[in-house]
Amino acid sequence: MNLCVNCGIATTSCNTTGRRALNDEMILSVIRRWRTPQPVNNSDYICQACWNLAQTSAIDQPRQLGHRNVCLRCGRSLASRVTHLLHTGSSREIRIYNAIEEWIMPRTIEQGSHICHNCWVAADRAAVHMVSGPSTSSQESSHEEIQIPAQVLTEPPASQPEEDRNNQPEPTIVLPGYMRAVETERWCFIQGCQRTERYRVPLFTRKMLLNRYKYYVPENNRLCDIHLVIEGWDFLESLRSNCVQNFTAKHIQDMMSLKDVIDCGLLHFDSIDTMGEHVVHTWVGLNKTQFNQMFHEVPQLLEIPKASLALAAYLMKLRTGDSDERLSILLKVSRRTLENWIHKVRDLLTEYFVPRFLGLNHINRQQIIDRNLTIPKALFGNFEGIDRPIVIFDGTYSYIEKSSNYLYQKKTVKGIFYSRRCLYIGQGLP
Repeated sequence: MNLCVNCGIATTSCNTTGRRALNDEMILSVIRRWRTPQPVNNSDYICQACWNLAQTSAIDQPRQLGHRNVCLRCGRSLASRVTHLLHTGSSREIRIYNAIEEWIMPRTIEQGSHICHNCWVAADRAAVHMVSGPSTSSQESSHEEIQIPAQVLTEPPASQPEEDRNNQPEPTIVLPGYMRAVETERWCFIQGCQRTERYRVPLFTRKMLLNRYKYYVPENNRLCDIHLVIEGWDFLESLRSNCVQNFTAKHIQDMMSLKDVIDCGLLHFDSIDTMGEHVVHTWVGLNKTQFNQMFHEVPQLLEIPKASLALAAYLMKLRTGDSDERLSILLKVSRRTLENWIHKVRDLLTEYFVPRFLGLNHINRQQIIDRNLTIPKALFGNFEGIDRPIVIFDGTYSYIEKSSNYLYQKKTVKGIFYSRRCLYIGQGLP
């Protein structure tokens, strides 16, 4: 939602509000003077009311607002809505204050700011899982002081409960070269993503982003289904406007626990327990329990070097149909090694796994009788009071290689209906 950079009203929620781009240098300079120290660019927008005020504003005139009764977060008018004043009078209000301040960066909370009831409820729910206090945008310089309300800085009275003291905003430090995502569970932390899916960020993804890109993702952040399975994260440099560089003690402790793994990737089936369930199912069509069960069903697979990767390569080939070259790049092995894995796994499954679950050899006569249905049993399976198995052999077409005999080709190749493929009709006798 696009907000007026001056008064904060949503410029796209109502046609009567109007929206103007800051392509006029005079208007841009006035808005920058009003919004100092917040950065204002020519890509920002203001409402028509603020545009009119900026046109008639004198040089020494203080900041003017086109709309005053506006929700600080969503930008909707508060004229006919239940409102809440943002202050830090209790531990619950402090948590809500911190959540709103985290969400509206790089804007700041001004004295007397209000939010609508919907935003208040959303912040109240999200604040339970947030581990940090208010943060500062990465665009701010390290020597700038963090603006915290005076009520938060004052020493709590002796009679104040210990719970209220623990909910005071934690001190933060700036780590040069490191960034972190804004803490939120309401949407994908990738800036601009509008997808509604919210999956927990897998542990291996958090480790990889921290070690390779120096980008910390808090534990409770979410990802959509598209960004959950992507391989390239080079676009993170363009997300600095949605990142912060201030870290609390809890953030740093969590970062230290993520630093134990140096080389992490999206697909590392040799340690499948650290992968997300959604990622495993996307690539191999099985969940982690089913994947591990394959080794109990066919223990001969364990004789293959790097058996987990070999089985994953074969299942990925069946699942995606990708080329061997692409699969070898994803699994970080040579193409020749990948092809050897696929051949070995296929031979072992064909020999030990398939006969146990397909064909007549995996079931005995009594099991077939037990599966007879009522109507077929009455028609075919009960003679002289003795139950008998019912087996139906259905002739079907199978593809065969083209014969070099012209007469045989003419008799076996069907017309346009079968796309001129060579077909063979197999027959079975009961």
